[in-house]
Amino acid sequence: MAEHTHHPSELIGLRRGAVGTVGAVIMSAAIMGPAVSTFFNPQFSTPFSGYATPFVYLLCTVAMLITASGIMEMAREFPSAGAFYTYVTRGLGARAGFVTGALMFVAYALLPPAEIGLIGSFLQSTFQTEFSVNIPWWIIGMVPALLMVFLGFEGIRTSLRTALMLFSVEVFIVLLMAIIIVVNGGHSGITLRPFNPGASPNGFHGIVTGFVFAALSFVGFEGATTLGHEVRDPKRLVPRAVMLSVLAVGGLYVFCIWAEVIGLGPKATNALTGSDAPWTTLASTYASWMKWPVIIASVSSMFAVMINSANGIVRIL
Repeated sequence: MAEHTHHPSELIGLRRGAVGTVGAVIMSAAIMGPAVSTFFNPQFSTPFSGYATPFVYLLCTVAMLITASGIMEMAREFPSAGAFYTYVTRGLGARAGFVTGALMFVAYALLPPAEIGLIGSFLQSTFQTEFSVNIPWWIIGMVPALLMVFLGFEGIRTSLRTALMLFSVEVFIVLLMAIIIVVNGGHSGITLRPFNPGASPNGFHGIVTGFVFAALSFVGFEGATTLGHEVRDPKRLVPRAVMLSVLAVGGLYVFCIWAEVIGLGPKATNALTGSDAPWTTLASTYASWMKWPVIIASVSSMFAVMINSANGIVRIL
């Protein structure tokens, strides 16, 4: 009797029905890197929008929901691991689709090495400051790089479970720090003035420029679309995951950045620059024991971005 042989495509491929709603939401939400975006991105907006930066993030969340609505419709019509590549190919033809797919691949492919460099340099400077030990950044960066490769071979379920665990840790720490600031009454009392566009020291121009930098915090919200072949009921769950991730992470940004600016006060907020680390200052001011959790949340967030962007690369390819 002839022995049954498996066709290669039966052995190598994407596991259909392996991912549920939570996994799909985490795919998008973790690529945005809520903790690392909250800790390191707003200070690029504050030189322009200043004390009104929470209003800018609220505006940005609304704009991202409008942008996401088009992507959600495409995901509903053409669920595919190719995501934008598939949508543009079906709508504008193969040539436009190839260019879009290549650009998307490059964008996702740049994230893991960038995060390896960020984790390495961040921990190198942290270890120098805290323990007077100098470990080269590239040696530190090799640890998350090897873990990322290992998780890639383990498969999407293990990757997303790991991302969910990291995401939960970072969100808990960021929210806890923000709540501590609010409970303590901030720098000079609780106020909604940061949601008034008039709080911008540079007027309308400052709001617009601050918006450009704030939008970078939402990069990757479409990540769930690359799970089109692995999500159960993709036509329903992928659009839902994109919307929920933008709403949840956008809401987190708005609340935490509002807590940040009322914690610092108008003068300190308007003086922030991209090289500052305001959350380290906030931790030392409001809860000194939160210093290490903030560091852990930052690294956890960067690593979650690495895992999910690597998953996205494989699927787009």
